[in-house]
Amino acid sequence: MEHQQGLKSKLIIYFVLKNQLLILVLFCALCSSAQNLIVNGDFEYYNSCPTWNSQIYRASPWYDPNGATPDYFNSCAPTSSYVSIPNQLFGVWQYAHSGVGYAGFFARQNYGSNYREYIQVQLLDTLNNLQCYSVSFYTNLYNTLKIGTNNIGAYLSPIAVTSIAPNPIVATPQILLSGNPPIIDTINWVKISGIYQANGGEKYITIGNFNYDSTTTEQIIDASSPYNIAYYYIDDVSIFKIKTSNAGRDTTICHGDSVQLGTNNYEGVTYSWQPITGLSNANIGNPVASPNSTTTYYLTQTTPCAVTVDTVVVSVCDGIGVNELENKTHFKLYPNPNDGEFIVNFNKEIKDVKIEVRNVLGQIVYKDEIKNINQTAIKLNTIAGMYFLYITTGEEKQVIKLIKK
Repeated sequence: MEHQQGLKSKLIIYFVLKNQLLILVLFCALCSSAQNLIVNGDFEYYNSCPTWNSQIYRASPWYDPNGATPDYFNSCAPTSSYVSIPNQLFGVWQYAHSGVGYAGFFARQNYGSNYREYIQVQLLDTLNNLQCYSVSFYTNLYNTLKIGTNNIGAYLSPIAVTSIAPNPIVATPQILLSGNPPIIDTINWVKISGIYQANGGEKYITIGNFNYDSTTTEQIIDASSPYNIAYYYIDDVSIFKIKTSNAGRDTTICHGDSVQLGTNNYEGVTYSWQPITGLSNANIGNPVASPNSTTTYYLTQTTPCAVTVDTVVVSVCDGIGVNELENKTHFKLYPNPNDGEFIVNFNKEIKDVKIEVRNVLGQIVYKDEIKNINQTAIKLNTIAGMYFLYITTGEEKQVIKLIKK
């Protein structure tokens, strides 16, 4: 406890005096609609560059919960430090899953010793009772070792769990790799993820092997290696609150165009879109839609906490598709894009022309009716973005996309 209090004191000084960038990142995270509850989950930020092993505390606010020696790796460290990225000593190397930093710990040392290392951090916010959260992290086995093991998991708790160093922290992790097999990939990062329904009050996440050697399964990957141990890197830890289904905002496209629906695509959540017509994938949270006619899509999102439904309308412009228009239209529009001053030039004098400009929600932002013209000007006093120009001459209607800078 004294170690944790001392660490918190150092973090306060560090955050105030030395790490304004991290404060900015945390502030932005708090403002974000998809907020990661893990501080420094990608291990990119540090109070000082690691110079040797056993320095997880430098990737603040992560720390060692049981008095063992988990490590912090970063590309800022020299190769001779054993904790550089990607090159370390003795032919060991690994790039980060993202960025230039990650953590590492022993999941098993010599069999029977029950030696364990963990990493732990306090969450940005307390988890809510019965709320579902998407929890994930990436792991990779240190190369040149003899074995890999299972039981690499994450444990969420209302208090900071610990043990007498360096014994196992006895707990049941809520997040494990599906089927809990030994993790033996030394090249690719393996994603461990799941949906967690909170009991309420959880404030900490701890990552490691919570089992004794006798209940941990190992798999030999290099029988010639003299290192009969299992050591794992950890990167990109995240916890996201799963909100109710959100199919996205109603929008307008033209024939041949497409739009991305939805807002999130959480691991472990079941998504089902209806109808499936024009969708790139009806079973993810954010498919691309390219319907041929105006369509109302229904999104059903299923988690252990709730089944929720939301809808989105994709309106499709009448007339010739934008991609086809250049070869079939009787007018030209220029310059496009520009700051809002558009010229419409017809290839002959046109009578009874109706002109409308609509935004992506289908709302009219400009309209005019003109007789006997060869050319007219359109001035959009609107915000920058994409718009659609509708030109109706008699029974013919044509549509073209406008871009205002």
